Amino acid sequence: MKSLIALSFSGVALIASFTPVAAQPAAFTYQGRVTAHGTNFSGVGQFKFALVTSTNVSQTATAIGNMGGLPPNQFVSSCTVTFGGNSYVSPPTVSISGGGGSGATAQANLSGNSVGSLTVLSPGGGYSSAPMVTIAPPPPNYFYTNYWSNDGTSVNGSEPAAAVSVAVNNGLFTVVLGDTTLANMTAIHPAIFAQPDLQLRIWFNDGVSGFAALSPLQNLTPSPYALNAGSANNLLGTVSASQLTGSLPASQISGTLPLAQLPPTLLTNTQSGVNLTGAFAGNGAGLTNLSFNALALSGSMSNRVVVGWGNNGYGQADAPMGLNNAVAVAVGNSHSLALRNDGTVVAWGWNGFGQTNVPAGLSNVIAVAAGLYHSVALRDTGTVIAWGDNPNGETNVPAGLNDVSAVAAGGRHTLALRSDGTIVVWGWNLYGQTNVPAGLTNVIAVGAGGGHSLAVKNDGTVVAWGFSVATNVPTGLSNVIAVAAGDAHTLALKNDGTIVAWGNNGNGQTNVPPGLSNVIAVAAGTFHSLALKSDGNVVAWGWNFHGQTNVPADRLASIGLGCTANHALAIQNQIAFPADWPNTFNGPLNLNGFLTVKGRSIMNGPFNVIGSSTVNGPSIVNGSSTVNGPSIVVGSSTVNGPSIVNGESYVSERLGIGAISPTAKLEVRGDIRLGNSGQYSAPGANENLRIIRGTISGAGGVLAGSGFTVVHQVTGIYGVTFNSAFGGLPTITATVESGAGAARMVTLQNVTTSSAIFNIFVPNTTALVEGAFHFIAIGPR
Repeated sequence: MKSLIALSFSGVALIASFTPVAAQPAAFTYQGRVTAHGTNFSGVGQFKFALVTSTNVSQTATAIGNMGGLPPNQFVSSCTVTFGGNSYVSPPTVSISGGGGSGATAQANLSGNSVGSLTVLSPGGGYSSAPMVTIAPPPPNYFYTNYWSNDGTSVNGSEPAAAVSVAVNNGLFTVVLGDTTLANMTAIHPAIFAQPDLQLRIWFNDGVSGFAALSPLQNLTPSPYALNAGSANNLLGTVSASQLTGSLPASQISGTLPLAQLPPTLLTNTQSGVNLTGAFAGNGAGLTNLSFNALALSGSMSNRVVVGWGNNGYGQADAPMGLNNAVAVAVGNSHSLALRNDGTVVAWGWNGFGQTNVPAGLSNVIAVAAGLYHSVALRDTGTVIAWGDNPNGETNVPAGLNDVSAVAAGGRHTLALRSDGTIVVWGWNLYGQTNVPAGLTNVIAVGAGGGHSLAVKNDGTVVAWGFSVATNVPTGLSNVIAVAAGDAHTLALKNDGTIVAWGNNGNGQTNVPPGLSNVIAVAAGTFHSLALKSDGNVVAWGWNFHGQTNVPADRLASIGLGCTANHALAIQNQIAFPADWPNTFNGPLNLNGFLTVKGRSIMNGPFNVIGSSTVNGPSIVNGSSTVNGPSIVVGSSTVNGPSIVNGESYVSERLGIGAISPTAKLEVRGDIRLGNSGQYSAPGANENLRIIRGTISGAGGVLAGSGFTVVHQVTGIYGVTFNSAFGGLPTITATVESGAGAARMVTLQNVTTSSAIFNIFVPNTTALVEGAFHFIAIGPR
């Protein structure tokens, strides 16, 4: 047996800026000590790393003593377990104290992973009141949330697939995490360090005994904006900053050098990774060659937002405003769930069966799942809460179920993975989806589809049951670390970052894009599939009727599961402006490239942008705003304040409460000001009208307008046919053009939804003559 222990944590030193620029990922140096077989290891060791947060979900059992006899000579007759706890692997010790007596002893009896009962071994005596019964706690049982691993394959704290080679000298080793020049080392996005209570998990292999997890986990507390040194405070007053150049190596400096103690002009000599603290002052004049992303800060959980796309008939793809601290999301057929970092749940969308009525007081939640019309929450106590539609018992959580580590929601059934690796399923069973295969154990992950169920075992194989087409697991499939189920198809994520898919393929939902790799999570909707890559981008394929494969954002941290959904949700690592920044730059602000915003943006302006701008995600402008350059708004947007657009602009998708597209309509509440100075007013409306205008020459030619054709039938008679028929009879008015010679008049006949006849007369006669005229036709689409 190999003993591997990280004996010391020498520190974490940042060697890259925390500025969240995609081209400049963060890296940091970790130093530690490792022993193998009781001695300091030397040689080239194999290491695996993961940045995680951990929650101990094990719970201690409790009990009370029952007394016999009369005080003050009572004895302990029995003990009643009031809470069985969870995560026990062997019977814990029991101590009995207090109550004025002595001599009572008892032993614990396990039922599964919980304490089922206590057996009194000795009743003791001399008790004047009931003594305290104390049951020893179980060993820790950690639930991990992954934020990064060296090869991008770790899920829920699992061991990464590939290792990094690191030299170890007498137990000591140093490695730069996030250094992509090292084999099997991926970059670290700086926004990860905004996560509180971040820990480093390490696995080590000495080349003899295989990989083992080092203990304990290392808590990370980096200081990105301080210049740490050997004793900079002792230098103050004796050595000026200018005298340090060329004489004192930076490696010999520790402590903090305040910005105020730097000289007025500071030269960094193109050195990368220089971070200065202090407040920015000035009007922005003279700033050049500045990337827009460099003007942003990486915050804490408040810089994570929920983004949605796809079917939004009930607002299920629009996260509630202010929801900026979500850690997980789940997607139902027409409703959505978000788990906040304080353990509470937010729900929105259609509520026809109460699926968004989060139970009052629900707290300490660590996972959520959404079925067709029901919702599920897993608490840190290992208990499950479910609500919503229940025609098949999908919300009837089995009594006494209290050691659950993961949940999944199918169309009308629910799965719970217990901490001992077994599964409990309840709800609809038309296809046998709740019939757990006999002897199924060692399960590490579960999934639920419209009519089938999935389990991933610790050997990397997949077991599926229920609706047949979705349960045909490919022969030889192995090394699976996660699964996702659609209505009738299945995705399996392998530890090499690739995907295998099977089942219903009527909309191409199992056609995994060629070359897709570096995937860290998968999700599946009704007829579409999603893959989250390690770079924060999502690849989507399958049915796109509602735009569910049109992913609108990048920098995504996680995606939501939803087997019956036609929309999608993800959590995005947001780039946000500091709240105390000025709203207007008086000096020239030169951006290195166009201003591009992908994802939700909030501007509490006035906010002035001079230049080309692109907004690809949901945006809210609460103040007066001016855009002086060409602007493009693609995605859901709301403008609450007065806004002026001085440059060429177009809007697609949804603006405010309406839409502009070749086949959609623009809905406006309030008047529209038109003209170069707003001198014309068009009243706000919500009408589904088509308007066709045209000007016809006396010879039957089209002088102006479109959407119609003209046939000059005979003298004075013109037939107009509309390219697309109106939904009902249009209202048509016509007027002869001025300057057409002798007096003319125009009349109409044979008006239909697709055509009309125009006749040109000499007034007060029946004589038909040639003459130019113009018309306007207005009618329903």
